[in-house]
Amino acid sequence: MYEIINQKRGVITIKIALITDSSCNLPVEDIAKYNIHILPLQISTVEKTYQDDGKDLKTNEIYELIEKEVPKTSMPNLGRAINLLEQLKEDGYTHALAIHISKGLSGTYEMVYGLKEKADEIGIKLEVIDSNSISMGLGFLVLRAAKMLENSETLSNIIDTILRLKEKTRVYFVVKTLEYLRKGGRIGKIEGGLGDLLNFKPIISINKEGVYYTVEKVRGRKKSLKAIADLVEKEIADKKVELSVLHGNAIDEAKEVYERFSHTIKNVSVLDITSALGVHVGPGLIGICYSEIE
Repeated sequence: MYEIINQKRGVITIKIALITDSSCNLPVEDIAKYNIHILPLQISTVEKTYQDDGKDLKTNEIYELIEKEVPKTSMPNLGRAINLLEQLKEDGYTHALAIHISKGLSGTYEMVYGLKEKADEIGIKLEVIDSNSISMGLGFLVLRAAKMLENSETLSNIIDTILRLKEKTRVYFVVKTLEYLRKGGRIGKIEGGLGDLLNFKPIISINKEGVYYTVEKVRGRKKSLKAIADLVEKEIADKKVELSVLHGNAIDEAKEVYERFSHTIKNVSVLDITSALGVHVGPGLIGICYSEIE
């Protein structure tokens, strides 16, 4: 919260809310500490629609579920998003900054951006940023914005910083099989087919269009885990970064990757991916996200 001086209206108090979606993968402690407002993605089976909030459907439960049926995921509920804006107004907020999953992977950004006029009617000035990322690639951007808000930085300065920082944030991951990305329609520009038969494991990232693509192909699971760590280690060699190792029901392998970085990087974490992301990739994902510290 900060104040500005307007010649006609005197001192105006600005109170800014921070919004993101559940794909950000942020720990609940950080969400609570910085009062981050989460719009949960939705997970739908034939019988029920779950909210990706860590309560409705536990992360470990999603892998049992997809053995029987691969659910569909969708953007957050529109009514829930409008209710959030109304509640923020009641709580005294004047502005909201929403940072969301890449629009190449979800309709969430477009949905929230489409609420700008509605937000004006409610009395909230809404700004929306496409992170061009996912998981902690998004999470690191949200955390940086949260810390700037805590220091009473201006909204324009925060937006400029996040737009700059998203160009210095990277997400890489490998999966055991491309089956789930293919079934979910998020295969993007990843090469599959024959590669699956030959046991090639692509290292996957997100391109400038915001969709998945193959960075390189490695034969075999063990070699792919070494290759993804080698790739990141080379990229961050002369940079100061914060880094997270992500996994989908593969904690032992995640810990091995973590050991590659824990001795040289101060801010390293190991996190489960959320249920919605687990639907996309299936069990066995190992990912590395990092963001430069300016």
